Amino acid sequence: MRVDQKLSKNSFEKKYAKITLFSYRMPSHLFDKLLVQIGRACTPLYGANQGKLLVIVDVLDANRVLVQGQDIPRQVVSTGDIQLVDAVAKITNKSTTEEVAKALSSSDMQNALLNTSGVKKALKQQKRKSLNDFDRVKVQILKKKKNALLREKLNALVQKSGSEVVKKLAAKNAPLKQ
Repeated sequence: MRVDQKLSKNSFEKKYAKITLFSYRMPSHLFDKLLVQIGRACTPLYGANQGKLLVIVDVLDANRVLVQGQDIPRQVVSTGDIQLVDAVAKITNKSTTEEVAKALSSSDMQNALLNTSGVKKALKQQKRKSLNDFDRVKVQILKKKKNALLREKLNALVQKSGSEVVKKLAAKNAPLKQ
């Protein structure tokens, strides 16, 4: 195209449509994710310290961070070996060990750790391991009662519904009609 030739508005939009659609703002879905940052609480996924609360003290590079815990000295950990927690302590990369320990002891950090899925799962497994035979039988009976109630409600919905698709699905699932 020559310099003296003018582009009409319509031809300009067609030519640069892909460029003009691009937004320089940060996508909103990134705000929902937990980001690796100084002060972010985390917990190790493996090892002797699994399930303990740590805080990221410094980000070394894209794959490594410096972390510290209550009774865990500062150490370098891979970002793949930690689970981020939805809590951020107000510390800097120049914070002393005492400042980090004080930030870790706050109730917000402890509550955030207890709300993670990994800790909930570990507590549930620990509770299951501590059951004796009698408790396991009680759990089994309660589970049977719950499933029977669900089965009754589902069968009532199937009978109430006149849909042929629902009836075919109910016929395939023979145990549901007990």
